[in-house]
This record gives sequence, C-alpha cells and structure tokens, in this order.
Amino acid sequence: MSRALKNLSGNWFFWFLIFLAVTDLSMLLDVPVLRQVLVFILLGVMPGWLVLRLLRPAALGLPEKAVLSVGLSVIVVCLAALLINAVYPRFGYHTPLSADSLVISFNVLLLVLAALAYFLRGGALPPLAGFRLNLSEKAFLLLPAFFPLLGIIGIRLMNTGDNNVLLLALLFLVILCVLFLWIFRHRVPPRVFPLVVMLISVSLLLVITLRDHHIMGVDIHREYYLAQMAADAQVWHVVPGDQLSSCLVTSLMPAVYQPLVNMDPEYLFGLLHLFTAVFTPLVVFIIARKYLGDAGAFLAAFFFIAQENFLAIGGGRVDYAVFFFALLIMSLFHERLSGFHQKLLFICCSTGLIISHYSAAFIALFIIVFAWLLALVFKAVASRWKKLRYASGGLTFGLVAIFVVLLFLWDSQLTHTAFTGAVEFARLVFRNLYNMFILESRSTWVASAFGVGLGAKGVPHQIEFVAAWLTIALIAVGVLLVLLRHRRTLVEIGPNAPPGVSLVHRVELSLLAMALAGVVIMAAALVLPAVSIGYDIGRVYYQMMPLMSAFFIIGGMNVGALLRDRRVQALLLLVLVVYFACTSGLTYQLSGYPRSLVLNSRGDYFAAYFVHEQDSRAAQWLGGNRVVSDAIYTGYRGMLLVSQGKIPQSALNRNLVETYLENRPVTGYVFLRYENYVNGGIVAKDGVVYDLAQYPDLLSGKSRIYVSNGAAVYR
Repeated sequence: MSRALKNLSGNWFFWFLIFLAVTDLSMLLDVPVLRQVLVFILLGVMPGWLVLRLLRPAALGLPEKAVLSVGLSVIVVCLAALLINAVYPRFGYHTPLSADSLVISFNVLLLVLAALAYFLRGGALPPLAGFRLNLSEKAFLLLPAFFPLLGIIGIRLMNTGDNNVLLLALLFLVILCVLFLWIFRHRVPPRVFPLVVMLISVSLLLVITLRDHHIMGVDIHREYYLAQMAADAQVWHVVPGDQLSSCLVTSLMPAVYQPLVNMDPEYLFGLLHLFTAVFTPLVVFIIARKYLGDAGAFLAAFFFIAQENFLAIGGGRVDYAVFFFALLIMSLFHERLSGFHQKLLFICCSTGLIISHYSAAFIALFIIVFAWLLALVFKAVASRWKKLRYASGGLTFGLVAIFVVLLFLWDSQLTHTAFTGAVEFARLVFRNLYNMFILESRSTWVASAFGVGLGAKGVPHQIEFVAAWLTIALIAVGVLLVLLRHRRTLVEIGPNAPPGVSLVHRVELSLLAMALAGVVIMAAALVLPAVSIGYDIGRVYYQMMPLMSAFFIIGGMNVGALLRDRRVQALLLLVLVVYFACTSGLTYQLSGYPRSLVLNSRGDYFAAYFVHEQDSRAAQWLGGNRVVSDAIYTGYRGMLLVSQGKIPQSALNRNLVETYLENRPVTGYVFLRYENYVNGGIVAKDGVVYDLAQYPDLLSGKSRIYVSNGAAVYR
C-alpha cells in the first residue's frame, strides 16, 4: 500500500487530477481568492504545459518552458473557445460561453491533453532541482524580491493619499539593482538574471494595473466593451466592420475567464493583460542570451522594460501581439529547438499573433517576407564572396508561406474585417507618397520626434528627446556592425557570453535580415505620411523592440571599441538608465512636471486617462436610461462611455467643441466627465484644451438631467 502511494506521489498525472478536482470544487463552492488563483493557473498555464509535455521538445530551460506554457495556453484557450462558440449553437445550445458549458468543455479538453501526455510521454514528475536556489542566488535576489510588495503598498498609498514616496523609491531601487548586477556581473549566478527581469516587470506592471479600479486608455475601452458583450450574451460574434472584434485575446478570452473566476470584470481584464505582458521581457532575455550571454541579455530585457509602451496604461491587444511576436522570434532562433519543434512552435506563435492584433500581424508579415527575400540576396552574394559567413537557420519559404496562409484565412475568410482595412490602408499609403517631403502631412507625433517645438518645452522633454534618439542610434550601430562583420569591434559581453564563436558568427542571417526589415519599418513610419497618421508610430517602435533590444546592447557595448576607448562603453548604461528614468516619469517628477499618471493625481495624462468613480456612475446611468436613437456629445476623451456605460462607439460624437464652434446644432445628450465638469477643460480632436467657462452658451437650451458630484449629463 505504501509503495503504491509512493508511486502515485511521484506521478504528475495523479497530482494533475487532484489539482483539477480542487479547482472545480473551488468554483462550485465559490471560495474567494483560491478560486481566482486556481482558475488562472488552470487556464493560463496548464494547457500550454500539457502541450509542451506532449511535444517534449529538447531540454529547454525553465524560462523557456514558462513563456511557452503561457503563450500556448492563451492560444489553446482562444481556439478552444472559438470552436465551442461555433459548434455548440449548431446543436441547439445557444449560450456556449456559459459557466456550465465552459467548465465541462475545458475539463474534457485538459483531461484529453493530460491523458495523451501521460500515455505517450510517461508520468514521472519533472525534477525539482531547477526550482531550488543556493545561498548566493538568494543573496542577490534579496532586494528584488521585495519589489512587487513595494509596488503594491506604494500604489495603495498613491490611490488613497496621493503619496508617491514608495513608488519613487521603487524606481530608484530598480535602477540601482540594474547597475549593481551589471557592475558585479562576474559574480552573479546566471539564474539570477531572468528572475530579476521577472520581478522588475511584475512590479512595474502591477503598479500600472492597480492605479485605477476602472479601465484606462483609449482603444482598451472598446476592447473591454466587446468582451462584456460576449460575456453578457454568453456567445461571441464578429461585429461587422469592427476590426477589434477579431482580436480574440481581448474580445473572447476575457468572456471565457469571467464566469469561471467570478471577479470584477474590469480587474479581470487588467489582470489578464498583466499575466501575459510580464513574460515578454523574459522572452527578450531568452532571445538575447544566445548572442550576448546572461549579463548582456539582462540589459537587453531591461531596455525592453524601459519602453514607454510597456510602461503605459491601456496596452490591451498590443501587448499580447508583442508577446507573440517575441515568442515567434524565439521559436525561430532558439538553439535547442529541432526543426520539427521550431516549425510547430512558429505556427503556434504565428496563430497567437494573428488572433491578437490585425495591424501587428501585417507588420510581422512585412518583416517576415522582406527578411526572407533579403536573406536570399545575402546568400547569393555570399556564394560569390566567400568571406561573408553568417549562421544558418531561421526563415524558410515554407514558414513564410504558412504565415501568409494563416493571416489570409483569419483576416480575409473567417473575420473579413481586417483584410479589407489593410488593403485600403495600403492604397492610402501609395496615394499620399507625393506628400513625403511635407512635414505637415504627417501626424504631430512625427514633428515631435524630429524636435519641432522642443525649445519651448521643459528640460525633462529635452532629456527624453536626446535619450530616445541615442537609443535609436545605438540600435542602428548594432545592426550595421553585425551587417558589416567588423570583427575587431564586436566585443564579447560579460563572463557568461557564449564561448568559442565570434559574436557575429552567432547571429543568423535571417535574424539580421529581420532586423534590417525592422529598420525599414521604423523608417517608413516616419517617412510615409499615411503610415504616421493611420497607425500609432509608438506601437510600431514597440513591436520592433523584441527584435532590436539585442542590437541596442551590441551597438552600445561596441561604440567604445569603435572609438578605441573602452570607457565609452559606460555610455550604454548612462543612456539606458536615463531612458528608463524618462519613460517611467522619474525625471519629469523630479523636475516638478506632473506627466506620469502613476506618480501624480494631476496633469494632462491623469486628466486624459484616469476614470473617476463619478465618471463611471454617470456613464452607467446614461447607458441605462438613454434614448438609443439620440446621439451623445462629449469631448475627444469621452471613450469611457463605451466601457463604463456599455454604449457603442457609434452612438458617440466626441466633437462637442468642434460642433459648437462650427455653429452646428448639438442635438441629443451632452456628457461631461470629471475633467470637464469639475476642472472646466474639454479636449478637441486636435488635442487643444478649451475652457468651458469661455463658452457659457454651449449648453444653452439643455437641462442637467443627471449629476454625480463630478460628472453630469445634459439633454
């Protein structure tokens, strides 16, 4: 008997059955906290872990297994829910996303995956040695381990008393930790670096997620609205003409989790985004480690964390897309993946990217096709010039064709919305080529990127401008150095850099071609007028960073060698630290400029994105009491009506000021949020803030029909 129990205790399938039973019981009894934690593990990690165990790729490290488990779980949950949503109604069950349906369906799915993995791959528990830390590792992790707790307490103090002291301390400690680990990199155990990357990313994203109880951002209000429509109806549909509805990670996946976790849907939406986004820096670390070693990869991952879009609120589908794009690169170039597993994971990651974000998928398509064609050119040149030698591997015609087919099937044949939009966008780009040399034909972001009006701004803006362009310059230097194979200047980074092979010989030809394609994409976003207007350039830059972060480190560490002065290598750390201080809002805060929404309860960013409780109550009242045929006029920042009032965007007219100034009638409702009603400012589409006190007759003929001590509705 004791021997049988011992055998069972060493069998992972036995523990999986217990875990599944406890999770189901926690949902049945609605046990607070335990239910939420177990469901997140069950759906967020377990499906991917079972798929990995079934595939059994070569001996991957714990970081690789962690990111692949999360990524594959997102894909399995989305595709399984899509299948449930499509099949069950054909058999007369018209609420396929109900709690009972989802519990039964995912129990069956996970049991099938577990049974296949058990009978085909065995039931021995994975060794626990990889989870144990020695004394040296614990010592280096002592301070970073407190980062998440410091962030939680700090954001609690900020939300309740506008006290940002602990948040400022967190930012300073993160910088000191990065500098300390780099200075003592020769003594830091390799396993410490990825753990610190995770602790930093968790801490910073927790702070952003917990800043407001409500959804913050712009497009994320529509994403949340679509998810709530699916959750309320217990069935998912593609909304004709709405490209956001084709993004399964934000329109379908939250509707799957919501009946199972039974928690506040707005918190759930934020936590789902957090749960995936925290792993992207770890994927960047894994990609860069092959070329730079652990210490250099740590700096590359921190450079990704320092990106403004990573630290911004309201990432939504963009963060999912960047995560899968990073996984796609990892699956292409990881040295421990065989050809079969490489191709299979490439297909999976391509699927995850395509169902996450239509624009990001088309950008990835350009990079993949351009890089494949460029690699062919390089190979043709190399066959004539024997000195050109790069590592092989990466993109093939088959992989390119698979990506094209998957993208076409999803965006053109199944959802129909994104493909048509992409074709129209391409036409617009070509039509506007004649405006290429006219700066005014581009978005205001481009003018700011080139320093227009910089002199009138404060010192923090000028510091960030210089730091941002230095990062771009170092990325360009890194790409050019690898392209030109200037072997004298490509120094190794850190004691854990892969030995025996020159850095340039470790960079695959396909990876270099993808980096060059990324440079072309970023340049096009600045040069082509329609691109800068039709798509957020910041998102383009952000999507390139999993690919470019390693080249930033290569460029920075080799500038000193180019100038024959190794002391110049300190420029890399200086640029990296200053850049993070700018994007996190630290330099602005120290200068007295309230830019960061996390560190302030004032300023333009706070007014633009923070949703007050009064705003939410007023939006909910309007959503439940409005006449559907009447339009709702509001400022350009009135998107909160979509998430808080469940009002479709088509019912909104966010041009209240423009309508009034053009002497056109303001018919229907007028919604004034906290920013408008209390502070008296309202933002137009061009970003200009108008003082409502100067237009006393704007609301003439209208009566206030609702007020919530900070927001009001007029009719």
